[in-house]
Amino acid sequence: EEEDAWKRFLAQVQTFPSAPIYHYGDYERKAFKALARKYGVGCEEILARLVNVSQWVYGRVYFPVRSNGLKEVGRFLGATWRSLDASGLQSLVWRHRWEEKHAERYKQALLKYNEDDCRALKLLFDKLVRVKETGDTESAVYSHRPQKQATEKGTEIHRQFDRVLKSAYDGYERN
Repeated sequence: EEEDAWKRFLAQVQTFPSAPIYHYGDYERKAFKALARKYGVGCEEILARLVNVSQWVYGRVYFPVRSNGLKEVGRFLGATWRSLDASGLQSLVWRHRWEEKHAERYKQALLKYNEDDCRALKLLFDKLVRVKETGDTESAVYSHRPQKQATEKGTEIHRQFDRVLKSAYDGYERN
C-alpha cells in the first residue's frame, strides 16, 4: 500500500511540473529520498523543486517566540491545530498505530495534522512575502536591522545580537 501511495504521490506532483513544493525543516527531503531508494523510483525532479521555508526564517527573521518551530511560529501568527496534542512526535505515534492497527481514526488524525501544518506553513509563507514586499515589521525582528522605534534596552540587545552573529559567522568562515 505504501508503494502505491508513493507512486500516486509522484504522479500527482508531476501533473504540476514547475510548481515549487514548500515544506518546513528537513523531514520531507529525507523522507522522499528514503522512499525513492526503498522503491527504486527516482525523485530528482521533485527534490529540485523543494523549498524549505525554515531557511527563510532561521538567522533572518526572529518572531517573539521561544523557538523557530512551525508550531510555535504558526501559533504566534494565528494558526491552529485541531488536535490539542499535535506535534511531530505525536504524528509518528499516529502513523505507527495506523500501520499497526489500521484504525481509521489514526489515519484521520494524521491527515488533519498534516493539513493543519500545511495551513500554518501557508500563513508563515504569506507573512514572509509581506515582510519582503512591504517591510512589515509589526511582529518580527530582523537580524540585519534594529527596529525603528526600539527602546534603549532593545537597541543594546540588538547590538549584542549583532556581535554574536558576527562571531558565529567569523568562526564559520575560519572553519
